[in-house]
Amino acid sequence: MDGLLLEGVDVGEAALARRPMSSVYATVLADLHGLLASRGGTLARMRHGRRAAELYARAVQLDPRNPLAHVGVGISLLETPVLFGGSSVRALNAFRKAQRLDGRCAAAWIWEGVALRRRGQVGKARAALAHALTLEPRSRHARRELNILEQDFRD
Repeated sequence: MDGLLLEGVDVGEAALARRPMSSVYATVLADLHGLLASRGGTLARMRHGRRAAELYARAVQLDPRNPLAHVGVGISLLETPVLFGGSSVRALNAFRKAQRLDGRCAAAWIWEGVALRRRGQVGKARAALAHALTLEPRSRHARRELNILEQDFRD
């Protein structure tokens, strides 16, 4: 799988080089780097995570109305250690900006739920994840996060 992701990164970099003003291309390429970061060790997380953050920021700069770019910025902030500039508060702000741009952006609601769970705000996290499931009832990501929440915080 990582080989395919690396191949996708190469293709994405070439596509973005041809269309450097495309917020969508920058967002998709950032998503690929984010997947590689999430699957790798410390060095991969640093390398691909940093590149993903750069690309999401670029995507927002190119099109401030791109909700998925704002979600990506939020994920980058949430997954980056505080020591290196991460912030769950700023991540929540990015997810909520994405929601204001597109209230049907399930990813923004899922990641808000993740951020709130990590902050211990169980009720709000549950509500965000439940809302994501109303938007995308078959979302495996939302269901997985809701299961994690329920396992971590049994009432």
